[in-house]
Amino acid sequence: MGLYEGVDRDLGVDGEPIVYMVFHFGEWTVDVYDYGGKAAMTEQDREACAMGLSASVTDGGWIVLSGPRGIGLGGDEADLEFGGLGRNEPFVMLFPGRCEPEGQSFIGDVSVSLSKGFASWCHPGGMMRIHVYFSGEPTFVKRLVTQLEVRDVQSAFN
Repeated sequence: MGLYEGVDRDLGVDGEPIVYMVFHFGEWTVDVYDYGGKAAMTEQDREACAMGLSASVTDGGWIVLSGPRGIGLGGDEADLEFGGLGRNEPFVMLFPGRCEPEGQSFIGDVSVSLSKGFASWCHPGGMMRIHVYFSGEPTFVKRLVTQLEVRDVQSAFN
């Protein structure tokens, strides 16, 4: 795990630099960032996240993230990002917290906002908004919408 201060253009709340915690699990890179300012994580929150976040990779290549109760992310816009680092690789952002469906298209029973290179939806159950950046056809998005499992999301913000 590494802790990195964002570059000048990556400013969060109150104009403070964003702080990134970067984790590597197999071929996956997981990036947890902290907006700084009033929304900043405490040092105890960062330590709990660094020590408690764990992952495994399924035989199908999916990442399974887990951690003990009490791992908290600061601010009301906390999210978890993961994906490929290359330009043509999908990038996923998870926003814990209540959400409502807002898409115009459907993949299965899920309402999805889908445009060229971007998709957004509220995970069934309403406790996680998902954003995906991708290139080419939305094959990855369709697999993610139908196969992503989100369990036991507890948000301190709602």
